Amino acid sequence: MRRDDSFGAPSGSPDGTCCARGEKLPDGFAESLVSLVASGGAGRGVTALCEARLFEQAVGLLFRANRIVIVTGFFIPSCTAPETDGPGGSVVLGRALLRLGKDVRLATDSSCFDAVAACSGRIGGPPVLRIDSPEAL
Repeated sequence: MRRDDSFGAPSGSPDGTCCARGEKLPDGFAESLVSLVASGGAGRGVTALCEARLFEQAVGLLFRANRIVIVTGFFIPSCTAPETDGPGGSVVLGRALLRLGKDVRLATDSSCFDAVAACSGRIGGPPVLRIDSPEAL
């Protein structure tokens, strides 16, 4: 597997291997995932960011990592509340990674902390870190 030196991340493998143990996603799985999450129905332009190979690379990175921090939460000032889809999805992903034996933390700012911590606590998700500046990392 060759590496993209700018990020130190795998850039893919010619045989489709994506995981540390040489496992592969089932044929067509990444493409189906892209068609689901990047349908363009919401008009947010997400389709430009989604490629099947990127999902395969992400799976490989997650399988190889021992310690993972998931950054989540986007406060919406006009609603005076955090977004609702990112934190929930991040908590579920974090819990799945915990169940795979990974050391996982969620990170968010003070504006979203209570919502993310409540969501994670409710389902037995990972601990939540309050990060309000880059220096706090």
